[in-house]
Amino acid sequence: MWRDIQRQAPKYAMAISSIPAAHPLKEFARANLVGVIVNREGRYLEYFITTYKYWLLEGLEAGSRANLENSLADISKDISRIPGGLAGACAAYDENTQDVLDFGVLGPQAFW
Repeated sequence: MWRDIQRQAPKYAMAISSIPAAHPLKEFARANLVGVIVNREGRYLEYFITTYKYWLLEGLEAGSRANLENSLADISKDISRIPGGLAGACAAYDENTQDVLDFGVLGPQAFW
C-alpha cells in the first residue's frame, strides 16, 4: 500500500513525508469517535480529509492529540467541545461497528 501511495503522490502534487505512516493506529477508536461526533454536524468529509492529511503528509498519527488539535482547528471545530459529545458517540460507534461486522465488512470473513 505504501509503495502505491508513493507512486501516486506526484500525480496529485503531494509530498509524502513519512512512509510508512504509523500503522496500526494507537488511537484508532478515538479518531473514529471524533468522526462520529463531527458526522452529526455534517462535517465528516472535512474531518476525514484533514485528519488523513496530517497523518500521511505530516506524520501526525490519526487520533493523536496533535492530529486532532490541528485537524479540528482546520475545520473550525473547537476541540474542547469534543469530550461532551463522547457519550452518545460511543453508543453510535459500537452500533456502527456491529453493523459492519454483521455485514462481513470487517474481520477475517471480509477477505474470503
